[in-house]
Amino acid sequence: MHNTDLILTVGIVHSEVEGVPDATALAQRKLLTMSPISPKEIIMALIFVGLLVLWIFGEQLNVGATLAAANGVALLFITGVLTWQDALDEKSAWDTMIWIGLLIMLASKLNEYGMVSWFGKEFGAHLQGLPRLAVDMMVAAIYLYVHDFFASATAHVSALFPLSMALMVTAGIPPFTAAIARGILSNINGCLTQYGIDSGPVTFGAGYVSQGHWWRAGFLMSLFYLFVWLVVGPLWWKLLEHI
Repeated sequence: MHNTDLILTVGIVHSEVEGVPDATALAQRKLLTMSPISPKEIIMALIFVGLLVLWIFGEQLNVGATLAAANGVALLFITGVLTWQDALDEKSAWDTMIWIGLLIMLASKLNEYGMVSWFGKEFGAHLQGLPRLAVDMMVAAIYLYVHDFFASATAHVSALFPLSMALMVTAGIPPFTAAIARGILSNINGCLTQYGIDSGPVTFGAGYVSQGHWWRAGFLMSLFYLFVWLVVGPLWWKLLEHI
């Protein structure tokens, strides 16, 4: 599965870099030209270790992850490791923060005002009487692509996982089979957009691909995933009488 993913990704993205045969020698040359570690780098390392401790033991120390990150950034400014101009120059980071903030707020409001539950009830009424395999495919496809409206995988799973499970179990699909299928789709839907998963904005911010290219590649990959999990998988489960 992973090898197939890699082959498809290379075919879709058409990377300009075919290989780096001199990578080891290049890395060694760069290491030789580096100066000794500076005081600011030592401070940066200490702050980073402190953040790791707060993120790992934050619950015991009653320190939230957001507060820990804010304190870490503040310390970087106070100690002079970063300047305000350094922060202003990170335009992609500001762009990501604004868009992610808006999308997270939109997702939470859709759930708060009952949009998700309303959609589930209306959609569920049209599934009555359909074969179990058809219900599995339709619910799974909607569960995957509706992730475009969520900037948080946690928000997506919290809002729609119980709802989709209820629809599938009501249609007669075994709970274990339904849970496994939804769990897989909850992981692969991050490929759809650059904001669909936590690592997406960081990768997109590097500037190697455009938004349109990302969305096109994500959509094509999603078609492959749907074929595997909505055609091959359910047919195999049906052969085993699990669905």
